[in-house]
Amino acid sequence: MAGRKGWGGAGAVEYVSAAGLRTDGRRPGEVRRLKCEIGSVRGADGSALVELGQSAVLVSVTGPREVDGAPRASAAGGGAVKAGADHVDIVCTYSVAAFASMERVRRAGGGTDRRSLEAAGMVRSVVESAILAESLPRSRIEIAVNVLRADGGALSAAINATTLALVDAGVPLIDLACACVVGIFDSGAHYLVDINATETSAHVPELLLAALPSRGEIALVSMDSRVRALETIDTAMSVAATACEEIHRQLSSVVRAHVEELAASRGNVSF
Repeated sequence: MAGRKGWGGAGAVEYVSAAGLRTDGRRPGEVRRLKCEIGSVRGADGSALVELGQSAVLVSVTGPREVDGAPRASAAGGGAVKAGADHVDIVCTYSVAAFASMERVRRAGGGTDRRSLEAAGMVRSVVESAILAESLPRSRIEIAVNVLRADGGALSAAINATTLALVDAGVPLIDLACACVVGIFDSGAHYLVDINATETSAHVPELLLAALPSRGEIALVSMDSRVRALETIDTAMSVAATACEEIHRQLSSVVRAHVEELAASRGNVSF
């Protein structure tokens, strides 16, 4: 296959062919197939399974539950917070199954590894931006993220799955938060949306963007390495925002179908 070689110092690996196709057949700005299932975990207040290409993430939500005003540990990704009249205590854990990928997830003393703690903190940060906190006074929400298969974009899939699980739990949201990661190849000459594990192995800078598209707001921006030119970051954010809009449309369709199914099962009129 003829194509551009060695993007990001990755040797002879070809990431885009002469025809403009990536290794999995997508265009540079194309998101992988998104498959969603709401209500996947029995007994949970809310749950969702999201498959993004070969990556798969299962999220379960407990709550919201009313709590007293005492400080509570927010576990992974943060310290103690106090549930008050205008605050929701959000607890998030993030785990990766041992069989999720070829890369072994290292754990210190049987505890949660640093990357999982950071990922949990980012998921929680996005949730804090998306929920309608004033509707949940003195409440607690527990979110458990489980990465079942990791083929790139697991954190993006986790944020998307968390959004659907919160909807399933009846948590009021100001918008459907969604996320996408963009790989910056060849010092900003090329941007690949929703990179898979093969593309991640190029070790190029990655930008993760979580957005509230209906409101035109950014919930989270994270980069795993430094980029010299600010223009590169701006372009990557623009590319990621466009991808988030597409993901938002798909999540909205899933939520609509879910609501219509619930209405039909209860004998109500569909939307």
